[in-house]
Parts: sequence; structure tokens; C-alpha cells
Amino acid sequence: MSHKTAIKVKIEPYCEEDRESYEEFLSKRPEATIYHTLLWKKVIDTSFNYKSIYLVTKDTKNKIHAIFPLYYVKTLLGSRLESIPFSIYGGAIGNTEFIKKMIKKAIQLKEELNCNCILVKQPSADLDKEFEKYTFIKHKNRLNQCIKVEKPELLWKQIKKSNRNAIRQGLKNDLELERVNKNPNIEERGDTFFTHCIRSGKMDH
Repeated sequence: MSHKTAIKVKIEPYCEEDRESYEEFLSKRPEATIYHTLLWKKVIDTSFNYKSIYLVTKDTKNKIHAIFPLYYVKTLLGSRLESIPFSIYGGAIGNTEFIKKMIKKAIQLKEELNCNCILVKQPSADLDKEFEKYTFIKHKNRLNQCIKVEKPELLWKQIKKSNRNAIRQGLKNDLELERVNKNPNIEERGDTFFTHCIRSGKMDH
């Protein structure tokens, strides 16, 4: 009779030495989104004053089996751990048994950092029962953004009269409008998006 040997793992915050293993892990997980990528992490890290705490579960060979991206977000109303800010998806992905341990670790971090709550944008319902064990409350929100495209003359009439007058006054004084075609921040976000689409073979929106 053969016995399956349990994998020895440890849960630690992500470090640069984990990059290759992290990227390999994401490439094999169909549920991974652009928001789980290190490119998105870079966007958040360089744009906002939030502390990233990307929990990773890895074995003795540094192979990653589960991840739980978290951010320490501090506001005037208090602080929280969030997975992931400025995203519609986040949460933990990977081996379910390891994720259960990572949830416990996240709760431990919440207490250590004296946070008010943990906000997890978990797209899959598979872990709902596990989160509920720790008194997480599920909220389901879906937002649709619609822009109604009208003819230019109709859009012009929708602008407040005072604003229309200000625009006319600007044109009379030779006001020039210049479109900025190159913005490093916008380009980096675009590169992040398309890199993810190519890697995963799908488009998140």
C-alpha cells in the first residue's frame, strides 16, 4: 500500500526571489486575472501609498502552490486589508487546503496591524463556506458603465450654458487644446493589460 506524502509548505510574504515561481504559478491557473499579476502589483505600488503583502504558499523547493494578494490600506476612516484595491477581482487562488491556512494568516495580520476589516474580492464561490467560518459577510455587487453616444450638436446642448459660454470665450481668445498622446503611466497600464491577455488567452473587463 502506498501513502501520499504531505507537502511541507510555508506561508510568507512575496519577495523578488519568488518572481519566476509566481509567474509560473499564474500561467497554470485559469482563474488568475490581470489583478493577480506582478505587473498590476507594480502599478498599485508605484501609484499609491499602500503597503503590499502578497502572501504565497511555497514548498521547500520554492514552488508556489497558492497566493493571496493583500494590501494594507489606511484612510481617515481607519485601516483595512484589501484584495485587491482598484480592481473588480482579487482574492486567493491555488490549492484549497493551502488557501484555508492563508485565510487564517490574513486574519492574524489584520489583528497585528489593527485593521478594521478585510475586504476580499473573491470571484469564485468555492471558498464562501470557508470565509463564513471566520464571520466574513458576502456582498454581491455588479456595476455596469454605459456611455450614451450622441451627435456632437446634441452633446453640445447638454453642456451647461455657463460652460458653453466659457468655451466660446476661450475660442475667441485663441485658446488651444492639445491632446497628450504619450503618458508613461497610461502606457504602462496598457502594456500590463495586453501582456496579461496574451499570457492567459482571455480578456478581463
